[in-house]
Amino acid sequence: MKSTRSLKSVRILLLAVLAAALSASLASAQEYEGKFTLPFEARWGKAVLPAGDYTFRVDPNQAPRMVLVSQGLQGKAFILTSSTARGEVAGSSALIAVPSAGSYRIRALQLAEAGVVLEYSPPKAERQILAQQPVLFQRVPVIAAGK
Repeated sequence: MKSTRSLKSVRILLLAVLAAALSASLASAQEYEGKFTLPFEARWGKAVLPAGDYTFRVDPNQAPRMVLVSQGLQGKAFILTSSTARGEVAGSSALIAVPSAGSYRIRALQLAEAGVVLEYSPPKAERQILAQQPVLFQRVPVIAAGK
């Protein structure tokens, strides 16, 4: 009977340690929310975003990194990041867009407050076209707030 009690005590202790570790990891998660206004239609990943006001949510510590982009009640898009750079971000938070096939393509989301740049690769079919053109880009200001 004594071994049953000690086994229960060990289980309770393990559950308490697991709960503490899980709550600490959840507390350290930094999800960022923000908003931006696209003055032009742009492709971001596989999504086509018409000009307009948007909100976004991203957790730069999550893998794979996904950005949830919403335009009011009209719809949502999940966009996967190709790569991530950490460190000091020059300037303010912004979307970086480059001209591509008569439209624009989002190449990066800079989160200056988080010191993170999320980068997005164009599809293979567009890489050749982009490589042949001079790189002219548009900065779309992003208002981001850490949560």
